[in-house]
Amino acid sequence: GSGTVLVERYRLEERLSGPDPRRGSLWRAVDVMAGDLPVAMRQLETPVSQERLQGVWPQMQMLSHPQWPRCGELVGLDGALWHVRDWEEGVAYDVLLRLRAGRQAPFSAGEVLLLLRQVLPVLSVLHGSGLVHGDLNPRHLLRRSSDGLPVLLEGGRLGPCARDGAWRDLHDLGGTALVLLGGTAGEDLCWPKHLELEAGFRQVLERLL
Repeated sequence: GSGTVLVERYRLEERLSGPDPRRGSLWRAVDVMAGDLPVAMRQLETPVSQERLQGVWPQMQMLSHPQWPRCGELVGLDGALWHVRDWEEGVAYDVLLRLRAGRQAPFSAGEVLLLLRQVLPVLSVLHGSGLVHGDLNPRHLLRRSSDGLPVLLEGGRLGPCARDGAWRDLHDLGGTALVLLGGTAGEDLCWPKHLELEAGFRQVLERLL
């Protein structure tokens, strides 16, 4: 629970999500050996989730992109695995969407086009490392406070790149764009009736979806 210090180094501050059998629990913590530097820690307790993480751990350690939080160490403790990563300060896009609720177009076409251009290089690095995100949505995209750039957060479903895995991430990116443009979208990601886009941009989104 909150206040617990793991391996005499990481003090748990707040549970942000979970527990979940596949994704585990996500915690905000601090590294007491680094002057209470904020870190994020994902706690995995089921054998399946632990095996999946260990299977992609070598690739995760090699990932390097300024818009992907740097991977820290892997800690085994009392039957659980804890994955440590850098903490990124900012606001998730699902929160920004709620703050802009009521607008006919919560995010402009220009904003979303820029977001796509900024996120695609991160996905390219991820896929080039043999990994897929597996859960790309506004909740796992963060607008970083320091520079306004989007940061792609690991959502607990990172896995090896299967045959159609990279295309699934691109589909999810297109779905995220549609949600930000239209405010809401059903499971089938139907095109919002009020949404009008320049023909070329619409064609790109339709191809992603």
